[in-house]
Amino acid sequence: MSERVTMWGDLLRRRADHRFVGRHHEVEQFRLNFLYGVPQALLFVVRGPGGIGKSALLDEYAAIAAEHGFVTACASGAFAAGTGLNVPGEVAVLQLMMALAKQLSAAGIPLTTFDEVLREYTAAYRTIIADPAAPGSVWDLFGGVGDSDAWSASAWDEYLLHSFSLRRSPLIRDPIGTLTERFVQDLNAWATVRRILLCIDDFEAFLTDGTGLPEPGGLREPGNAATSRPPKPHAVGDGPAEWLLNLLTRGHLSTNVWFVIASRDPFPRPWQALAPVQAEASLRPLSRRESAELLRRLGVDESLAEVGAFEEIPRDFIPRDPLSLTLWARILQSRPHGQSQQTLPVDTATLVERYLAALTPMLRAAVLKCVAARWLDQDVISALVGDQAVSRVLEWLEDSPLVVEVPNRRQRAARSQNGSLGTGEAGKGWRFRRALQPHLDALVRRAGGFTWEEAHQTLYAFYRQQCELQGPEHHYLDPDWQHIHLEALYHALVSGDENEVCDTALWSFLQGVRQFYPWAGAVVQVWREAAVARQSAGRSPASMLSHWAEVVGDGWIALAHRDWEVALAFTDQVLSGDDAPWSAETRQAVRTLHQLIAGRLVLPPEDAGTHHRDGELERLEPEPASIPAGASAGVEAAPVALGAIERSGVPAVAEPLANVAASAGVSAPESTTEPPAVPQAEPPSEGGAAEPERSADTALVEEYMTQASMHLGQEAYDAAIDAYSRALALDPDAIVARYHRGLAYTRIGALSNALTDLTRVIELDADPDGLYRLQALQQRGLVYVRQGELDRAIADFDALLDRDPQAFGVVYERANARFRLQAYEQAIRDYTQVLQQDPEHVEAFLNRGRSHAALGDYPEAIRDYNRAIALQPNRAVGYSSRGQAYVRMERYGEALGDYARALELNPRDASVHNARGLLYVRIAAFPDAIDAYQHAMAIQPDWATPYYNAACAAALADDVGRALTWLARAIALREGYRTMALRDPDFAAIRDDPRFATLVGTGAA
Repeated sequence: MSERVTMWGDLLRRRADHRFVGRHHEVEQFRLNFLYGVPQALLFVVRGPGGIGKSALLDEYAAIAAEHGFVTACASGAFAAGTGLNVPGEVAVLQLMMALAKQLSAAGIPLTTFDEVLREYTAAYRTIIADPAAPGSVWDLFGGVGDSDAWSASAWDEYLLHSFSLRRSPLIRDPIGTLTERFVQDLNAWATVRRILLCIDDFEAFLTDGTGLPEPGGLREPGNAATSRPPKPHAVGDGPAEWLLNLLTRGHLSTNVWFVIASRDPFPRPWQALAPVQAEASLRPLSRRESAELLRRLGVDESLAEVGAFEEIPRDFIPRDPLSLTLWARILQSRPHGQSQQTLPVDTATLVERYLAALTPMLRAAVLKCVAARWLDQDVISALVGDQAVSRVLEWLEDSPLVVEVPNRRQRAARSQNGSLGTGEAGKGWRFRRALQPHLDALVRRAGGFTWEEAHQTLYAFYRQQCELQGPEHHYLDPDWQHIHLEALYHALVSGDENEVCDTALWSFLQGVRQFYPWAGAVVQVWREAAVARQSAGRSPASMLSHWAEVVGDGWIALAHRDWEVALAFTDQVLSGDDAPWSAETRQAVRTLHQLIAGRLVLPPEDAGTHHRDGELERLEPEPASIPAGASAGVEAAPVALGAIERSGVPAVAEPLANVAASAGVSAPESTTEPPAVPQAEPPSEGGAAEPERSADTALVEEYMTQASMHLGQEAYDAAIDAYSRALALDPDAIVARYHRGLAYTRIGALSNALTDLTRVIELDADPDGLYRLQALQQRGLVYVRQGELDRAIADFDALLDRDPQAFGVVYERANARFRLQAYEQAIRDYTQVLQQDPEHVEAFLNRGRSHAALGDYPEAIRDYNRAIALQPNRAVGYSSRGQAYVRMERYGEALGDYARALELNPRDASVHNARGLLYVRIAAFPDAIDAYQHAMAIQPDWATPYYNAACAAALADDVGRALTWLARAIALREGYRTMALRDPDFAAIRDDPRFATLVGTGAA
């Protein structure tokens, strides 16, 4: 038996507080399991209805295991229960592993290998999201709607080959498989010295289809109503139930790892494979004697019950489930002494009402307001009831049977950033028991003094503010981001105008379909729950919200199962509804989805998406700035690439070059202008002498142009290219087709083809002020920037500015190109011209500041950074850039303050952690420097520079072992560091060490 690790104080507190009663057989069966060298059971399943005591028994198992030296960790399948399990499929699996790993780490057994690989995956995922050269959205890697299978597989193979190491590619393709392997590896390693108990409560939430939603009736494989549904795609993946079953049956887990699972629902048939190592407890109501004993433990004595002994209480009078007994005890304790107990109710709904009625009016009103929240912490309570009542509500929550305590994710994040959690209840969170929610909702609807809608509107405003503080970026893998955005959506759906909130929900759903499949499922889940909440409040049982929740839910399941005919019918239904509340933007997004699905049905997989993809896309793959410890701590390797570009004075372009501009160091906005209209041929006049052959060709060209224009508007670039190519085959000098095909090529990354078309447009439009000539010059300049041909880009920008010197959008593009050419003085002149026309152009201030810094004019750089910060005080880049300038001026205190602020706004910026490490080296704070470098390593594990810099700092601190370890890693990632280490004075103290000589290649062979 493992060494017991429970301390006297811990054991005394637990047993003094112990109120667990009954379940003797189940507890004894669990205790007997500790007597065997090879345990009789490895999986304990606890089943029963809500309120019967499943969670209490699970907690009792965990406490018994802790007394026997086990390390325990618990997670819950309940929505928004503090574990972040808010999305279906593989992401829920990932978050389940994360929740268990965090608790095990807090208990003293960190899953280091799992954590390291998880950091690698998260970094790779974010790299793909930010990379405009990626073949599609991240979820397309797993076979999403956006691209055809044949092209998607080929494009992702090529992209991963060029963008990531061979070691990381399997992780990106199969994150759950790779992370599960590491999860099991770490568990087994710890299980050799400490036994482990993993508990999962509310497991019924996982016993659903892989989409996380119940399957609608009648959805079958197209063409055969009797057949089963098509197999689920990898895009959705198996949920936690399937994952856990596979883990337990084929995961090669040590027998020192046990599981306890609590669920309302029975497990599916495949779980019977675990019967030889499973012990199941189906909980029934407590016996009369056990009920009486629990009342005694809860402080109900004979004087309160007014009977001689609890055994004499009538058999049908005492409730038999622990939750109702707890409520009954609280009501008895709150009654004036001597009042007859025979009037007490037995049914749960009335017990809840009587329990709340015993509270003070102020506290009761505050608690009922809190019922609207799906989970509570100090901030949420404050938003609902005001600061004056917060302390009273928090005190009530500590000892209320209506709620369960859950981890508070947001406060835990604050602790990790600020170093301490603070005092009071900041680290706690609660949710009302799901079994009681219908009764509580009914009480809220009858309550006076506030409206049901007001509480939800208050919560929507609270979460909307949290969303704004997070910024516009989508962090689909972050449980905190998920929680805040889903709560905002839920409360908007419950309390907002149905037309408006349905449109908002559908837009969020469509974003998920195109960017991250599980998010679409989460939106549908919240949508349905909000519809139920509105119906329970007595608002329009057949409401628009409920109708569209079901329609979109069925569409989501069809998409998730790749049932394209049903999915196509779903988009038709959304677009054809007479009462559809969709905005023009949402309708266009549905049309785009419709076109993509239609392409899946029409095009053979081997023919889809083959237009000029292979070998055409040139990628710029700059590594983060490599800054050795002995060098300057600059991060100004490229101009800031953020913000919109005004294109005044330049003819509107048909398509923004966001992909081209982003990778070139420039951020192009989505164009709000319409593309130049495709000219339509005028009908021949009566008696015209047009040649029949030419008339036929002209009509065919017009038809192809019309098709191409439609495809381009729907972002179906392959189809647009094909149609334009057909038109150009008949009329090679059709300038409109040539120009728009060039734009379509830029959108798919076929830059060489784009240059050919844009150059031909410039040749065809000989007029210096020709509309298409000017447009093609600008777009060709941006393509040249993307390819690194900066001189040619500047020449095109110059030609545009010769026609209109005030086109400051082009001036800004030229400034960025000049910066990259290190023509800093010319870049400064251009940035200044931009700022003269737009004094609030933040990116121009930042980039001009970087140009001044590159010339060594740090005071002037700081002035520009100050202006940028004043305009946008919540952007990290202004502080990090100013911190760099302060370092050069040796104003280290101010630099540290700016770095701290930058990391507060963006804690995942590896370059700022690295720069702060360099500053600490300058002031000889080597431990702090090493800590900063380790943060950079964790965020960007394949960036060589932090490893080299950490090696330098460790060598200066006489930590030879770590210095050699990090130097070896740096050299493995970047061979140039081997030569650099030979002459770097930071390694002077260890230069004579034979291990150093061997590492850098100067030792004896």
